[in-house]
Amino acid sequence: MAMLTDLDVENILGYLQQQRENMAELLQRLALVESPSSDPHALCQILTILTAELKVAGMSVRHLPGSASGGLLYAREPLRSARFPCRSGRGHR
Repeated sequence: MAMLTDLDVENILGYLQQQRENMAELLQRLALVESPSSDPHALCQILTILTAELKVAGMSVRHLPGSASGGLLYAREPLRSARFPCRSGRGHR
């Protein structure tokens, strides 16, 4: 597993600080969508927002529908760095 250097950490923190306003706006948009776990359609609204954001970021996105949930998203970068080959994220069912 690749280890982050101090410079990597500084670069990541700098980028995140620059994106703070955008991240807060996205979080607000997601929080304002009513998405009870018992309503697959409502969860799909969240996945639609996330799909659009991930695509804007250059990710390849695939929605895997769920039978009792909104499903899940699988997203990946078209070309991965050999140093950081994969990333993972999860959400609630």
